[in-house]
Amino acid sequence: MRHRTNELGFERPDWLFDRTYHLFTVAPEGPSPFSVVVSKVPIEDETLDEMVDRIVHDLQQSLDAFTLNLRKPDKVAGEDAVILQFEWVQEGRQLFQRQAALIHEGLSGRLLHQIAATATSDARPRHVAGFTELLATLRFRAPDDSSD
Repeated sequence: MRHRTNELGFERPDWLFDRTYHLFTVAPEGPSPFSVVVSKVPIEDETLDEMVDRIVHDLQQSLDAFTLNLRKPDKVAGEDAVILQFEWVQEGRQLFQRQAALIHEGLSGRLLHQIAATATSDARPRHVAGFTELLATLRFRAPDDSSD
């Protein structure tokens, strides 16, 4: 299958799974007070609510002092989405995350897309604004876009 990134294209063997992650930070090196991760994972027949239930459960199990502050339905890129907002403690620091989860069926099949903006307490105002701005501009690429 032909695989495309922003900068190149190549033939991806069928036995390799595409679990692409895109990471954006405000710091060119090392830890960043604010970051955005865009990820996708193939899914079968699960509903969006079932996937979000699993995400929340996994976060509750893996993050210290996890607190879910918001779970609300929304629309992102024309698809039904769920917005989560939560916080937790990592290495003694309070971290905050807003996350959008949505399902989209495209050329690669049925995928769960997650867009997660994470911030330290000192970057929290930027965190809320940056996440909202990013979601407002999100669009899925046309299926006939075959340029490398």
